[in-house]
Amino acid sequence: MKKRRVFTLFTAVVLSIALQAQNSINLSIEHYLQDAPLAFNQASQTHEARDFDVTRLQYYISEISIEDNGGNTYGFDSLWVLVNASHPTDIDLGSGSMDSIVSVTFHIGVDSAHNHLDPSSWPNDHPLAHKTPSMHWGWANGYRFVAIEGNCGDDLNQAYELHGLGDENYFSVTIPTKAGADNGVIDVPVYANYAEILRGLDISNGLISHGPIYEAQTSVENMHDYVFGPEVPASTVTSDTNDTSLAVGLVPDASSFVLFPNPSSSNRVHIAGNSLASYTVQIVDLRGSMLGAFAVPAGAAELDLPHLVAGSYYLTFKKTAGEGPDLVHHNFVKL
Repeated sequence: MKKRRVFTLFTAVVLSIALQAQNSINLSIEHYLQDAPLAFNQASQTHEARDFDVTRLQYYISEISIEDNGGNTYGFDSLWVLVNASHPTDIDLGSGSMDSIVSVTFHIGVDSAHNHLDPSSWPNDHPLAHKTPSMHWGWANGYRFVAIEGNCGDDLNQAYELHGLGDENYFSVTIPTKAGADNGVIDVPVYANYAEILRGLDISNGLISHGPIYEAQTSVENMHDYVFGPEVPASTVTSDTNDTSLAVGLVPDASSFVLFPNPSSSNRVHIAGNSLASYTVQIVDLRGSMLGAFAVPAGAAELDLPHLVAGSYYLTFKKTAGEGPDLVHHNFVKL
């Protein structure tokens, strides 16, 4: 056991008995606004093409776990990270004998067992100690899970503040990845498009919402549904504020069409922007096992997937005729 510093000191977890060479595991969160690296006070646009910038962005993640290519899951239940998007986020998860990681899961916010404890009980350098600006709402409501602030409106002449919190808004996010060992290190990158925190929110004339409901709640839900993915984000801006064709939970690689809703609790998903003719779909789980393949006719607007248990999958679309790319890959999450 040894100590490492990630925003504060914590005890690294030994993942398994070393029967082979140990690999260090690093989880990084790459900060973006749409398809550009995040910079504070830099103008960007929401999904609905509303102008905004960011002057503050902080959030908690907790209960991190990773899954290796052997189907083994390792959890870090006593690790809390206060992400400040103005700085790089690298989280040292210790070392283990796995050689590949296929998914990472974390929760947005602070788990209920610790959400209502006294911040003064933690050492000053602990993520759950008192912070300036404050990330604590009070004992009854606990910590701010997400705090985003900035300017919006015409000429960025209005202000917005969204502080989302509440045990009922404690959500988990699972990101598929294909992270392998390289010179003794497994780097697990997660990409975040923070413009998606404001998806569906009208900030044209400014917006102030603090608490566990209303727009503040939406901001936390958007963190779960739209912000994080395994690839560099592609811009989701659309000029049609009623357009739902880009309602994807994970931002996939650039492709000719999107699936929605994603994540989904249904086995039927919709297709938008499909430029392929007839094609076949292959469903693969995170361990690389083929679960099925089926043909889809040209112009199809829906997919009827086989029954899938809750989890993350890769859907590979292979062109069989007509225009379009040979292969299009999507990450799909079944709730």
